[in-house]
Amino acid sequence: MKPRPDEFSPRIVVVEDNGPTLRIVSDFLAQSGFDVARAGTASEAKDAIGKEPCHALLLDLHLPDSNGNAFVREVRNHPDPGVSNIVIALLTASSLSADRDDCLRAGADLYLTKPIRLRELARLLKGYIRSRFP
Repeated sequence: MKPRPDEFSPRIVVVEDNGPTLRIVSDFLAQSGFDVARAGTASEAKDAIGKEPCHALLLDLHLPDSNGNAFVREVRNHPDPGVSNIVIALLTASSLSADRDDCLRAGADLYLTKPIRLRELARLLKGYIRSRFP
């Protein structure tokens, strides 16, 4: 369901190097009222975040040009608070508690494992965005 023009549409950058997963997740989030930008690499995500204000970043832990933890730290250490304060959620196949702990220590807000129910993903993201950007 598309939001009405007067409703808030949070901007999210979905970063995933698997094309089908990127399309499925970003299409569902767009249908759920998000303004979605797609990126297949951390470099593309940096460009997308730099072009327009962003509310959230949904990324895979393993990207071709960056480790998710390193990218989370880079975002959290960004000098612009409009970038460093966005909601960061990792969506990964890794269910290792060490990976989860490392990501949360790096500054991620959420660590979610695949497969995930897309409705639950949208609900969680909206909740975190609303709490960060009232």
